[in-house]
Amino acid sequence: MIDLYQYKVAWCPFCDQGWVVIAKELNTGELYLFCEECELEWDDPKNITKNNSTRDKYGRITVPSIEEIREKGWEDYIIKDPYMCDAKILEISDFSEDKLWNEYAEKMKIGNYPVDSRLITFEVDDTLLTARGVAYKKWMPSMIGKSIKINNYFVSLGDIEKTELSEKGIFQIRDNAYSITGDILEINENGMTFIIDCGNIITLAKRYSGLNDIKVGDRVHVDIGEYYIYNMEFEYEREDRSS
Repeated sequence: MIDLYQYKVAWCPFCDQGWVVIAKELNTGELYLFCEECELEWDDPKNITKNNSTRDKYGRITVPSIEEIREKGWEDYIIKDPYMCDAKILEISDFSEDKLWNEYAEKMKIGNYPVDSRLITFEVDDTLLTARGVAYKKWMPSMIGKSIKINNYFVSLGDIEKTELSEKGIFQIRDNAYSITGDILEINENGMTFIIDCGNIITLAKRYSGLNDIKVGDRVHVDIGEYYIYNMEFEYEREDRSS
């Protein structure tokens, strides 16, 4: 699973439905800008307009590293996420099948599957969580024990509904499959993602089915879904930059 959401730089001025993100062409290694919704492309983050986009100029796409973005001089254009949290990596599994997502994808006839990735066990605020690692090539056993900053997000494969439950939290069902209860802090412009306060952890959630008249401030329960980590930043990367 490739997730470019981590390096967003602007809301798309053309489709008004998604983020323009920093992408990398696999064949040439060239960095460019790409709307994940309408797939228009741009060459310069200073000049993202309706009138100067291209389509299919670039080939196969992947996620660039933060070092490549810094070398290009584009890091300052990245929209910083205020909900990144500190985490310590405790365990990294071998590659395994993402069964829950594969079942959903087969049912809905979406995507190019099956998907294999690593399960990452990590600690956030004395809470142990297990998540799938997005951009899986980064997740190597040598990272065990390292402290990082991460974005984490919960992919809902079921409905998201208002609830009267008094207890907030993230409740493990199996592996990286969880249900969550919490308060809505923010809903994305496209209505597909939102920030939820689960108590001691704030997470981004993405829905693939009903968002039933949910608004900011509502307490919601999210049916079983999968937990992912993306947009990790190592402590030594931050230290190297300041030295």
